[in-house]
Amino acid sequence: MSTLTDTLTRLAREFAVRDIMIPEFDLVCSSDASEAAKLLDKYPDFDMIPIRTRGVLTAFLERGGSAPRAIRVDDLVSDATSIFDAVDILTTRPRAFVLVRDCVQGYVSRATSISRT
Repeated sequence: MSTLTDTLTRLAREFAVRDIMIPEFDLVCSSDASEAAKLLDKYPDFDMIPIRTRGVLTAFLERGGSAPRAIRVDDLVSDATSIFDAVDILTTRPRAFVLVRDCVQGYVSRATSISRT
């Protein structure tokens, strides 16, 4: 019979952010700040709307914000990040964009309301 430690070790090794992320193509996104503001009005449960530039997620507009914020390195986690590390990361920030190879391709959040269609 497995011990709790064995089970937690197996979970940490086998499950990663890629298993729980919302893929980029499932996110409600905009192409500019004004459209993002309209989408925040349309979806009152969302706390932000990602913005695509030339088909790539590059920024986001937070609820109550007046200008989009560029996605920075400290907004990113790897798709290979363990679930346990993701929980630790999300205790210090409300969201993280998921980097797959060299492109943002997903999103994880500690919130129950997330930008999904």
